[in-house]
Amino acid sequence: MKILRLFTKSLLAIFALTFLVTQSASAATRYVSPNGNDTTGDGTQAKPWKTFAWAFKATAPANPNRVVAGDTLYLEAGAIFTESLYPASGSSSSSPITITSDPANPAVIRATTWAGIGMYDTKYVRISNIKVVGLGRTTTPSWLSAGIIISTKTANGCDDIVLTNVSSSDSLNGLKIESPGLSPGSIRNITFNRCEFFNNSNAGLWAKKDINYLVGSYTQSGTTVTVTATAHGLSVGDSVAVDITSGTGVDGTYTVASVTGNNTFTYTAGTSLTTSGSVSLSNYSNFLTSLTVNDSSFYNNYNNNTGAGAGVYFDYGVVSSTFNYCKAYGNGSNFGSKGQGGFYIFGGGSLTFKNCESFNNSGNIYNAAYKDGAGFALDSTYSTTIENCYAHDNLGAGYAIIGAGSSADTTGNPQSGNVVRYSISYNDAKGGQQGAIHLFSPSPTRYLSDSHFYNNTVFTTNSSPVWLNFGTLAGIAFRNNVFVTSPGISLVRFSTSTTTPAVSQCLFQGNDYWTGGAINVAGFTSLDAWRSAQSQETLNGAPVGMNVNPVLNDTRPLAAVYSVNSMRDVSGLTAYKLHPTSPLINSGLSLTYFGYSITNLTDFYGSTLPQSGSYDIGAYERPAIATVPPSAPIGPLSITQASAGSPVVLTWTDASSDETGFRVERSTDNVNFAVIATLASNTTTYSDVSTSPKVLYYYRVYAYNSAGKSAAISNSFTAASGSADFLSAVSSSRGSVTLTWTLQTGVTSYTISRATSPSGPYTTIATGVKGTSFTNTMLKSGVKVYYIVSGIKPPGEVVSSNPAVVTTR
Repeated sequence: MKILRLFTKSLLAIFALTFLVTQSASAATRYVSPNGNDTTGDGTQAKPWKTFAWAFKATAPANPNRVVAGDTLYLEAGAIFTESLYPASGSSSSSPITITSDPANPAVIRATTWAGIGMYDTKYVRISNIKVVGLGRTTTPSWLSAGIIISTKTANGCDDIVLTNVSSSDSLNGLKIESPGLSPGSIRNITFNRCEFFNNSNAGLWAKKDINYLVGSYTQSGTTVTVTATAHGLSVGDSVAVDITSGTGVDGTYTVASVTGNNTFTYTAGTSLTTSGSVSLSNYSNFLTSLTVNDSSFYNNYNNNTGAGAGVYFDYGVVSSTFNYCKAYGNGSNFGSKGQGGFYIFGGGSLTFKNCESFNNSGNIYNAAYKDGAGFALDSTYSTTIENCYAHDNLGAGYAIIGAGSSADTTGNPQSGNVVRYSISYNDAKGGQQGAIHLFSPSPTRYLSDSHFYNNTVFTTNSSPVWLNFGTLAGIAFRNNVFVTSPGISLVRFSTSTTTPAVSQCLFQGNDYWTGGAINVAGFTSLDAWRSAQSQETLNGAPVGMNVNPVLNDTRPLAAVYSVNSMRDVSGLTAYKLHPTSPLINSGLSLTYFGYSITNLTDFYGSTLPQSGSYDIGAYERPAIATVPPSAPIGPLSITQASAGSPVVLTWTDASSDETGFRVERSTDNVNFAVIATLASNTTTYSDVSTSPKVLYYYRVYAYNSAGKSAAISNSFTAASGSADFLSAVSSSRGSVTLTWTLQTGVTSYTISRATSPSGPYTTIATGVKGTSFTNTMLKSGVKVYYIVSGIKPPGEVVSSNPAVVTTR
């Protein structure tokens, strides 16, 4: 019963439910444990097998209960297996072989004689929740090439393999996908979900088409060439590159016509000759198609003894593959040759990197001539897109494009069509020997064409945002990018050994260049000078491009500002967003004008394009600011009139900050209102000078903006009537004023109001005054004062005087 307890009841329940739902009636779950027994065990929970070999054994003596298509092999939770696992193939995508363990406590495979998991010509396999651990990053022998191997030599090789929550560490390579020899092997439909490849010596993931030259001999009689080369692995119809090293034969790529054993084959030459000699053979065919990697990490892969180290390294022949939400960090040795870093792609094409992060990768730190360690490097690739990605703090470039030896790669694909868009680079090229975006070739004969960089935000501290050290360029374009660096550093740099390209070779349009001080773009100290000399930053003869502060939210070099836990949530990376006051908002060039497709394209933060009619510059497309009607003014709506015939004054309180202005409406029946005034924002008063005496007016006031208008506040008022010239005022003594007026018929009392201007506002200083005079005392001398006397007639009619003015003694 000891072994029985190793398989928890909860896990058994999970598997029972899962396989009852998803598998056919014949599907079975088998179990293996280091404490199991191949002789007495039957692969059940109670009697697990001991070895993987017996679990899959189909040859005599075969295991009658072996794992077959549709079955699941469950590895004991947390157990350590020291045997290599070689899964059998399933029969279809709906009837695969499934190998799994406890997701919270995965089984460990620590093989000592070969790879932990080896899949050779394997199809329809699902592996999950397993850790593969090698013999040590620096101690693993070179013959033990990887913790996990997917390999084929056949045209119908590996297919439909899925790894989920699998890790591989402490080997030469974490996982190696290969097609060894000269055979055009085919591997397709490989998927990794939430996997980790770390602490390996060479690379976390290495995909390699073995193109090592195979040396042999040949004889030619007429057009028939017979080649002898041990273990060539070729089949009739295969293509092979032939390099004649002696004799008069002709180099070229030929189709295999016949095969004898595995040592001899023939092909038909284009020229009839009689000759013999030595030959070197190679095959550059694409071999890996439809690799999909999701939410996986590649980190701390390096070996300072050998100088190796890459998170992901593709070496020829990987096409039509995608990386989504992946990370590569801490890769690359401080010693050794070039070609290290996060994601390094050599000799492939039609790849996509989307929402991936690559940071803190290094290489050649002690090589002053070339400090490598890029975040993303495309070497001799074609039609590859990097979008919504984040490179930062790499010793080498954030994004490097490296040219091939000719206009086409070894499989005939043009070195063109690479795109980097809506991505960010911060503090890359720390070694100072590359740019954050770096176009490089090791010789003037190298070629790169039709590659585009648009809507990226690039912020460097001690190297150029763009550095072109190239051979032959054609159709390269940089558009709508933000380039920021420190004062004194070239924003755009060309190698001193390279002639500055014409706009037909490399074109800059609509970018923003900023240092906070003087600028240097390709040796010019202003965009105008660059335009005049080389027609850069122009479009149809008109100037484009800017030299302005982009006004980003934050550009401090603080880890807390720039860190991100998962590229599935980059909302915390607010530092790279444009501030609402940025001049780059709606200042970008139209992407569709240049033929760029925006279908399913988003900015770095996931917003659709464009957001407010026009494109922004940089990786952030600021959303249009949603407008709403402003808040209503705060009442009550106060209405006063100083005297008959004087303005009716309305006063209110402004309660909004987003109004365009205010409108005042008036009516005499409280039904039909007309606008009598449109006022500026922040206004809080209005004087109506078009009233008639003894008329009842209804007023209402509201705020408005582009989204509409607020609710209105309202009030009514009857305009004053009566004689307007019955008041006089004199300064009778120092600091006092005496008012006198004529008696008004029907008035029972008077109200005295005072102001410093004839139109007010007036302040009431006395009410209930009887008689026809009033003295206002305790006034400052030399002040001009206006007075109004209002007589009150029952039941509330007001008779007001015109203002009387006096200057105090």
